[in-house]
Amino acid sequence: MNIERKSKNTIHCLDRQFTGLGSEESSPLGKNSEVFSHLENCVNNSRGATHKIVFEVGNIIRIRRQEDFKRFNDSVFCKMESGRRLLWHGLRVTNYAGILSHGLRMAPCESPMSGYMLGKGIYVAEMSSKSASSCHHTKPGGEGLLLLCEAELGTPIQKLAVANHKAGGGAKEQGMHSTRCLGRVVPSEWVDAGIVHKDPKGC
Repeated sequence: MNIERKSKNTIHCLDRQFTGLGSEESSPLGKNSEVFSHLENCVNNSRGATHKIVFEVGNIIRIRRQEDFKRFNDSVFCKMESGRRLLWHGLRVTNYAGILSHGLRMAPCESPMSGYMLGKGIYVAEMSSKSASSCHHTKPGGEGLLLLCEAELGTPIQKLAVANHKAGGGAKEQGMHSTRCLGRVVPSEWVDAGIVHKDPKGC
């Protein structure tokens, strides 16, 4: 929904809560639109045969946060050689209020290290089914939420063939900002993200 900004006296309580999340845009895509078709193909063409999860696209919503572009443009990452990609991120539905209000963030220092293949960080994947398995929504007939994110990985990227929970430290020592764990299956093809929106063109 594109919300028209109103005074505090006239705005609906749900609109007020949504506005408080700081999202500049949250627009559902028409199911007959070309963009919807492109994104649905991205989902279907990036499923891994070894990922035992079955899902289909229900709805697609374009989300744009007010602070993300300014925060990135003011950071040191804006000045490094770009390695932008559109990649999948899966998480529980209960985490989305925090994502919409603060963006994707790493786990805090005090959280346990267990469960991280490559150490603490923000995990994104080329395969939609890999991230979908992290949504933890396995109830039959249930629904989950999957993010397709514009991610800046930097160049070069540390590449590993096996899990290493100290990967983050190793990448930092080499002046790298991200680690890629190489799987056995990759998407069938890559296309420029400009086909779905002008902002991620070149990803």
